Amino acid sequence: EEKEKASAADVRMEEEPTKGDVVSNLELSNGYDVFLPEVRKSNSTHSWQSFLLTEEFQTFVKQILDLCTGRKKPKEEDSMDITPTSSPSPVMPGTDIDSWRLGVIRMSLSFVFDVLFHLSLKNTTLSDWSKTLMQIFSSSSEITGMFVSDLAKRTHQVYENWVRAYTMECPEEGSRRTALQIFACAISSLLSQPSEQTLLQNWTQSWSAQVADRERLMNKRQHAGAMPTKLEAPASRQLEDIANIGVTATSIGIILSYLSELIEVSPRYTQANIELCYFIRELACMKALTEGKVLRDAMVEAQFVARLTCLAVRERSQDLLKHMFPGSSMSLEIVEA
Repeated sequence: EEKEKASAADVRMEEEPTKGDVVSNLELSNGYDVFLPEVRKSNSTHSWQSFLLTEEFQTFVKQILDLCTGRKKPKEEDSMDITPTSSPSPVMPGTDIDSWRLGVIRMSLSFVFDVLFHLSLKNTTLSDWSKTLMQIFSSSSEITGMFVSDLAKRTHQVYENWVRAYTMECPEEGSRRTALQIFACAISSLLSQPSEQTLLQNWTQSWSAQVADRERLMNKRQHAGAMPTKLEAPASRQLEDIANIGVTATSIGIILSYLSELIEVSPRYTQANIELCYFIRELACMKALTEGKVLRDAMVEAQFVARLTCLAVRERSQDLLKHMFPGSSMSLEIVEA
């Protein structure tokens, strides 16, 4: 039995692979095959992005907008026409828009503000896009309502927030100014609608009541804390509920509340002071008498004047203002610390 065990052990030892055999069985690679899929993917992504930035693609997007909004008719018979034969004619001012047309318009706007305006563009290109979009917002209340509603909803997001992107983050000054002008034009166009005026006036009255309540607390020498940047009373929150924009909530009021929040954090961002104040000036200088008064009343009741005063004089603000607006009155020493 001992001989049999010894012979079996010898057989197992003979069958065990040596270190050289293990190394020779390994699959070797110089790294080319490993990184080839990633390289191909990166090259394809770069090609697609380069295509999106060409003048030809920009012309294509503009033609889509023209056909979906009825802004102008194609001049040539063989020009691009994406309209199905069973679909109604392109939308004209005052008429309802097909859902697929709104989807195409929303996609085009996303291309402009998510991709195109973050690049270095010529002034002529910016001016051309500005004229195109402003004409669309001036001619269609439904498109304007959709855009401003989307703009307000994006203030509750991070990476998709266009207001923050073009007041604080976009590196191109020309794109920032052009985008903010377009936003102001859309807000002005939406405010020409009586329904939006009523909603914003309700929002203004709620802000007035909120400020009055805080003043009563301060007169009684009770702690009031900092002035909020949005409506906080339970009965007023419906005016800023993004799920009910156009029904009980005002998209313009939501944007104004978000601008109040940006003013409070803007001392930490040098660029934000410039572009944010520029956007506020564009809104406050609305030329239409009725719409301009409604918007300016809303901004005054939301304490824009007091916030901007603190932003200008910082730590030299009155003690009461520094207590009410601690963010916008933050000193440069604290910001740079």
